[in-house]
Amino acid sequence: MFIKITHIVCIKSLPRIIEKLLLYGVGFWLTRHLAHLTEASSRIAAGSYQIRLPYASQDEVGQLTQNFNRMAEAVESRVTQLADLLARQKIILQALGEGIYGQDHAGRCAFINPAALTMLGYTEAEVLGVDPHALFHHSHADGSAYPKSDCPVFHTSRDG
Repeated sequence: MFIKITHIVCIKSLPRIIEKLLLYGVGFWLTRHLAHLTEASSRIAAGSYQIRLPYASQDEVGQLTQNFNRMAEAVESRVTQLADLLARQKIILQALGEGIYGQDHAGRCAFINPAALTMLGYTEAEVLGVDPHALFHHSHADGSAYPKSDCPVFHTSRDG
């Protein structure tokens, strides 16, 4: 009789074991691709746009992987287009005889062409990332202070 009771206890616990194994299997199946997607998205965020993920299934995870690959291709294409545009603009700015510089949203010098550097007597490293008013608008011709609040260039950058 003792053997039969033990046998009944084992049979009763069998559904729980099967349930746990099934949950583990389903969880593993669902998340195995997510780890690859997470790694790939981290690499794209770090600037490696050539990553593509293999997909074998047509389920939701497979569709997500296909869409991820399409997104990665679109991002890579757009980044390439923007880099080409930036290179063309830089060539044009460098060829101009007039001094030109541009500011970012924070009012710091974002670019400056060689003509402007020659006129001002600075290197690119000395100007980029610096407030242009503090660098070369800071005083009147007689040497007196020229407040930023009175500077037309400063006002134009704020109100257009």
